[in-house]
Amino acid sequence: MNRIIIFLVLSTILSSCALFKPATQVAVNQKAEEYLEQGKRLMRSGNYPEAMDAFEQAIGPEYHRSITAAIYLSGLAAYYAEYYDIAKKRFARLKREYPESKYLEETTYHTALIQLNDNRAYENQKGLLAMMKLAQKAKKGRIKADALSQFRESLFRGFSVEQLQSMESKIAPGYRVYWVEAMMFKLLKDEKQEEAKAVYTTYIASGGKSSDYIRKMLGDSQEEKKTKVFEPEITRIALALPLFLDEANNIGLNVPAKVRIGLEFYEGFELAVQKYNESSQNKIYMEVLDTQRDTGITRALTSRLDRIVPRVLIGAIYNNQSRILSEWAESRAIPMVVPISPAEDLIENKTYTFLGHPSPRIQGEKMADFAFKELGLTHIYMFKDNSASTKVLADGFSKAFSDLGGKVDTMSFSTNYEAAIKQIPKLVSEVEDDSAGVYIPVMGYEEAAGLVVNVLKQKNKNLPVLGSPHFKSKYKAIPRDIKESYQLYFSTSHLSTKDEIEYWEMEQEYLRRYKYTPSDWAVQGYDLANYILEQLKNYDPNQEFTFDTYLRVGSRFKTLHIDYHFNSSQVNQAINIGQYQEDGLNYKDY
Repeated sequence: MNRIIIFLVLSTILSSCALFKPATQVAVNQKAEEYLEQGKRLMRSGNYPEAMDAFEQAIGPEYHRSITAAIYLSGLAAYYAEYYDIAKKRFARLKREYPESKYLEETTYHTALIQLNDNRAYENQKGLLAMMKLAQKAKKGRIKADALSQFRESLFRGFSVEQLQSMESKIAPGYRVYWVEAMMFKLLKDEKQEEAKAVYTTYIASGGKSSDYIRKMLGDSQEEKKTKVFEPEITRIALALPLFLDEANNIGLNVPAKVRIGLEFYEGFELAVQKYNESSQNKIYMEVLDTQRDTGITRALTSRLDRIVPRVLIGAIYNNQSRILSEWAESRAIPMVVPISPAEDLIENKTYTFLGHPSPRIQGEKMADFAFKELGLTHIYMFKDNSASTKVLADGFSKAFSDLGGKVDTMSFSTNYEAAIKQIPKLVSEVEDDSAGVYIPVMGYEEAAGLVVNVLKQKNKNLPVLGSPHFKSKYKAIPRDIKESYQLYFSTSHLSTKDEIEYWEMEQEYLRRYKYTPSDWAVQGYDLANYILEQLKNYDPNQEFTFDTYLRVGSRFKTLHIDYHFNSSQVNQAINIGQYQEDGLNYKDY
């Protein structure tokens, strides 16, 4: 479900709770209602962990009028905070205790999303089949449409040919065409034309109907897809972002969070393009597409992309829309750069999709390299919860540190904070090697990460402490003096260099044009535009290798607050290591 749907869901819940008049009087828990409203405000502002806490309080020990809304929203907040285990428990409770709840379709949908993003194949299959069932039987049109979209996308991105073959008998007749499309796409990509045609022939012989996409795959050769005609002295760039333009036109400076990211990223990007066009003979034509963070709208935009034929596509910040655009880019052999989301599954089995930010795995590997080579550490105590987002970062660190010859002792604690409060002090007591270091790769669990640091302080464990990217961007509630006392290190995708002349010049121009100080989003747009423009300026389309290859082999490019260096990869390999010190926040490129 697109996150914009949160606002629609919250509005629906708010109105329905107010109008609900049961046949038998159900107690109204005024305190619960207050917690519910507090949670909704926190959800709208994007503060999901605190929203989850408020909804938990709203559930309460006794039945009341809004208990089903509180349970559902608690699960939804946990889902967006990436506490997936907690989210699944809340959704399961709602289904078990309130099987007639009007939120069951939403809980089924989000449970299926969690399963589709699980590392286990059998969970992925359960999620896929749940999406198919929702697409068939959901009563709410929004859920029905989103489920179908997720079902189709997951067939393409989440399963190998072998896995798809094993599920063939479980695909309902009306949805078999999507299975055939995915099978043929994967087989043709592996240059198995005869096998792809056999899948199609069997499908048609069984009474199946073809689709425009199948006909396109059968009619277009790979060489035809890769042959593009570009206009001399004009380079076309497509920028696909969640802009919500209908809403953005009338909001002035009070920009809602859902609008701000895409809008300010665009402003920074456009600023760099305008500056480039003023001094370059080869002009940049920029086509802007508004995805509105909606999978249906994004899919419809691909027809515009076919008319534009951009040299490079930038977008779409969020995973679901980026996956749709990536499939389009792959089928047309056009490079696409995902600017902010570092989800590495976006590039699995892809050739033309690039991640502008280093993934959590890369950040874990780089932090391990830094700890071993720069800090001279050979032993690390790693404190981690069991969330999926933490796991990727932690696994990247553990493997890289072990490969270098280091030792990692893993201290795992629960994603349930009440349980973690009891576990963490005991785990800290097991830290006995005074020459070791501590690594806290916790993503999205601020309270537990802060507790680890505080208990280390209380027990006088004066070891070097290294943290996740969230220590800079999201863990602001942890006292800075605690971070400084450990001179805490953290990895990050970007750190602004606001004391440099280049930033000052960009800031002044941005202020002149837009009347407010550029945010991190604006600077990231400006940075990525400058990187792409630099590559395009030096790229000769008549040379032997294609532009996607050129992106992979390009030298390190330093921008205002993020460096770009793909280093023969589709994931940006350049990160910053930040450190909290009394004289300020220091950092180095790594």
